[in-house]
Amino acid sequence: GLKHADLPEPPVPEEFRSDEREQHSLRLALLLNAALAALRAQCWDVVESRAGEALELEPQNVKAFYRRGMGRLGAGRSEAAKDDFWSVLRASNFTNK
Repeated sequence: GLKHADLPEPPVPEEFRSDEREQHSLRLALLLNAALAALRAQCWDVVESRAGEALELEPQNVKAFYRRGMGRLGAGRSEAAKDDFWSVLRASNFTNK
């Protein structure tokens, strides 16, 4: 027989999607702020972790690349930091902000 699990789930109405967007935006801000706090505290592994999580949410986020690069530089990983700094330039289209 037909079971409830066999029925297709209707798409989520647009008016409920604003919560998803807000959650994404708040999580991104939290991760970027955590990366900045860790940078100021010189907790290099935490900086890299939080900035990396921010980049998973928004792969071209300039702040996340910059903060991760600074964390890597602080940890003595200059080649990895250089890659992040180049990513800052690419993500910003070489514009000065």
